[in-house]
Amino acid sequence: MPEFSFRDPLPEAPQYRTWRKGGLLFVGSTRNDGDGNRFRVVSVTHEKRPPTWDELLDARRAFYEADAHVVIAVPPPEKAERRCAHLWARLGLIITPPAGMDV
Repeated sequence: MPEFSFRDPLPEAPQYRTWRKGGLLFVGSTRNDGDGNRFRVVSVTHEKRPPTWDELLDARRAFYEADAHVVIAVPPPEKAERRCAHLWARLGLIITPPAGMDV
């Protein structure tokens, strides 16, 4: 697991921080959407293959609070970078799923 946490301040986009661990590269920033909402964005990539599910979970644990709802953005196929995954979460937002829906 990376040796950093969500407590590390991430700069405002277009600024970003990068970290390496083995063949993995993590790129993180905080973004505003113009309506006062703040998002943490972390991209996870490997130099030779897509990141594994366990690597994505490690990144999720390292960069986001335990109760954050984090999504993996899947771009259109023509824009997809197959060795990279993008994790997004709106800071301070807890999503409550509809009754009867397990998450």
